[in-house]
Amino acid sequence: MKSLNGRVFARAAAMVVVCGTVGLGSAGVATAQHVAQVGNSSVIAAEGPGDSVYFYWQTIGTAPWHPEEVAAGETTYGEPSVAQVGNSSVIAAEGPGDSLYFYWQTIGTAPWHPEEVAGPGSIFTEFVGGPSVAQVGNSSVIAAEGPNQTLDFYWQTIGTGPWHPEEVAGPGSTYSQFAGGPSVAQVGNSSVIAADGPNGTLDFYWQTIGTGPWHSELVPGQVPRF
Repeated sequence: MKSLNGRVFARAAAMVVVCGTVGLGSAGVATAQHVAQVGNSSVIAAEGPGDSVYFYWQTIGTAPWHPEEVAAGETTYGEPSVAQVGNSSVIAAEGPGDSLYFYWQTIGTAPWHPEEVAGPGSIFTEFVGGPSVAQVGNSSVIAAEGPNQTLDFYWQTIGTGPWHPEEVAGPGSTYSQFAGGPSVAQVGNSSVIAADGPNGTLDFYWQTIGTGPWHSELVPGQVPRF
């Protein structure tokens, strides 16, 4: 448990899922993780020992978990996010110097492929939280807290090279260091993001797929959470 400016918070209790149920064995103890379905498997992405990133998969309905090292030590900081995009497993994670990295692996194959989405100083995930990855339309998308508490969105058409950055909300809008990172998904024909805002508020952002503007909403009835 840590405190900052009088605010107290702890890492998610869901760590027990990885440390107690999966059993990391020789991989060591993970410190932050995210779970999803990819193909016909349950999968977990976790920060491993020495700031590495690990991937665990289990065919649905079977017992054994299979570990894979996605990236070696001193590559990953904070909580990685995992999803299925197209026919691939994908992971987004904070890299060295507050950079943003994306890893992908075609389902059923062995190699993981790293891509630098944004260079050093691009994201902020201190203490808890991390980037969020998903498929929206025909794109891989990532939401992350940027410098000075901005909210940033990155997208890449599946199977292409360049990543495209967008600022969803400006400085002072997003506070993942206190209560977890933003979360991104597709809802209907829109990209949507939920994020913690100033003073413990909960903010919702949406953008019709393929258009420019982001629209913000304050989710009502929220009690400040820190």
